Amino acid sequence: MSTKKLTAGVMLLMLTLAGCSDGEQNNTDSDAPMPQQHTSIPVEVSDVIFVEREQWQALGQLLPAQQILLSMEVGGRVTERLVTRGDQVNQGTTLIRLDAEDFVLKRNSLDASIKQVEADQRLAFSDRDRLKAMLKRELVSEQDVDQIETRIESLAAQLARLNQERALANRQIDYTQLKAPVSGRINQVMIEPGQQIQPGQILLELIQTDKLIVLTHLPAHRMAALPKQAKLNTPTGAFELRLFEQEPLADPATGLFAVRYKASPDDTVAQQALAKLPLGERYSVTFEQPLPNQLQQIPGSALIDLGQGPHVWQIINNKTQLTEVSLVRLHNGVALIQPTLADDSKIVRHGVHRLQPDQAVRILND
Repeated sequence: MSTKKLTAGVMLLMLTLAGCSDGEQNNTDSDAPMPQQHTSIPVEVSDVIFVEREQWQALGQLLPAQQILLSMEVGGRVTERLVTRGDQVNQGTTLIRLDAEDFVLKRNSLDASIKQVEADQRLAFSDRDRLKAMLKRELVSEQDVDQIETRIESLAAQLARLNQERALANRQIDYTQLKAPVSGRINQVMIEPGQQIQPGQILLELIQTDKLIVLTHLPAHRMAALPKQAKLNTPTGAFELRLFEQEPLADPATGLFAVRYKASPDDTVAQQALAKLPLGERYSVTFEQPLPNQLQQIPGSALIDLGQGPHVWQIINNKTQLTEVSLVRLHNGVALIQPTLADDSKIVRHGVHRLQPDQAVRILND
């Protein structure tokens, strides 16, 4: 009985040792290093474009070419103000009326005086004719005729003066109505009905909406070959512009030059469309001009500078190659370079800082 128990114990111990040995062997197999796998990095590439004309953009602000300050030639009490700020008015539209009663009374008084002088003139003419007839019969003297002639001259001078005063009274009555000198939009209102105003006092500010400009600010290198034409891009469409004027001096704070463009005077469609846009709003302005030499255009994001000047990553046989380029200009995310790259070059456009030379890549947008 003891022998059987001993035999069973030995067999159990041998099985346990065998299981541990198998476990150690399995653990050893699982800890063995796996063979390394070489992976490629996904990239987006761009083609190299040869360009002979350069297109670039800047922000432009839509502004009035001039702001007209309106006043009245005569003073008085404002009886009506017929416009409010923001109103669109046509040339000749009445904007403000003053109390014209005093000027009307003055004109009526002058009318009565003129009628009296004209009646006196008719009587004097009649007397002159009668005296001349009597002079022939020697019933009166030459002195009598001279006196009536003097009387007629005096009445003529008096009548001329009264007519001038009446014309002035008429103009003063007209001046009690302020009318729009041009078509435009009311920008400022500085008067209310019932107020007393003085001659020359500023009452309204009128913006001439058929003569708007687009103000933009450009760097010095653009001024040497400033484009004569441009295109204003708005939500309602694109409109051709012509160069209007430019400032000779740069802004001391920004170093930029103020340049103004406007729609062609013959382009009534553009003028009417611009007049409906909110003044002061900023829009994109597109410029285009020929280049002195043919260049290559690439995305600005493709450039990388590791301390040795601008380079790009070219993709050759699905591997990266760092290639030096000569940068001419970088503007609005577009780089112009000297034409040193091959026509069929593929360059990485994004994520250039995560690449290494001779690195395997996978092109996503080929």
